[in-house]
Amino acid sequence: MHKANVTRGKHNRFHRTGIKTTNGVIWSFLDHGKGRELLHDFSRLNTTLQVKGEMIDGSRTINVVEFQKI
Repeated sequence: MHKANVTRGKHNRFHRTGIKTTNGVIWSFLDHGKGRELLHDFSRLNTTLQVKGEMIDGSRTINVVEFQKI
């Protein structure tokens, strides 16, 4: 996970925790449920994770269903 500048949503222009895929695309997490666990636990920074969820409104924001460290 990496810090990323989010271009959409209510947290516009703030740095948030997100995930950067191997092709360089940065995704951010919806701030509730499992996504909240990722956003507020900085011990997971710079780790490799598998994240499952659904994309919100065609943006690069994910409603996280589950995640695990790999």
